[in-house]
Amino acid sequence: MRLRKGVKVFLVIVVLIVGIFIYYKVDQKKWKIEVISKEINYRSDHDANSNLIGKVRKGSKFKVLEVYLDDPYFIWYKVKRNMSTGWIASDRYDPYVKEINSPNSEVKEATVVDYNPPVLRFFDDVYYVKDIESINYDHLEVTDDSSYHLSHVVYYEEHPEDTDIPQYWIQYIAEDEAGNKASKIQKIVFENEPAPNKVKNFDEIKNSRR
Repeated sequence: MRLRKGVKVFLVIVVLIVGIFIYYKVDQKKWKIEVISKEINYRSDHDANSNLIGKVRKGSKFKVLEVYLDDPYFIWYKVKRNMSTGWIASDRYDPYVKEINSPNSEVKEATVVDYNPPVLRFFDDVYYVKDIESINYDHLEVTDDSSYHLSHVVYYEEHPEDTDIPQYWIQYIAEDEAGNKASKIQKIVFENEPAPNKVKNFDEIKNSRR
């Protein structure tokens, strides 16, 4: 009887130890950031003008709760510190933090993740082309540290603000291996106008910018 009781106690202890070990391993795999600058701000929102909650020092580690990527200059990480949640910014080109176990990195050991979108350029105000099937990207210049994919969408504007003549626009989209995107819009003139089902309404672009 005592032997059975001792076995039960032993099994409970083993289960607890294994559970703690598994929790520790899972916790270690969670997405974190570590501050690598001497001291950075800890704010109430993903905005440099938001309320300053405090400072965090080099070596501090935080679990990442959320990431805000719409700031062109900074990556914002939502983290929990003590009993509050707040946001930490990291410069896109000179990071203040390093990432640990980031789901955005194809390389598991990577500590700096590429959040920088490709740089997309063209040098003429108007792109002249025979027809919609003849569109190519020879006139574009794209700069990125990794490989990228180019695509486009053509829009039709029936009532432009500065002319009575309907016109077409082409939106170029460049997406790199990390999923970062850049887009630019250029006026396009066709020798042979495309069929209506080959283009989208330019109002979609206008509405998305409001």
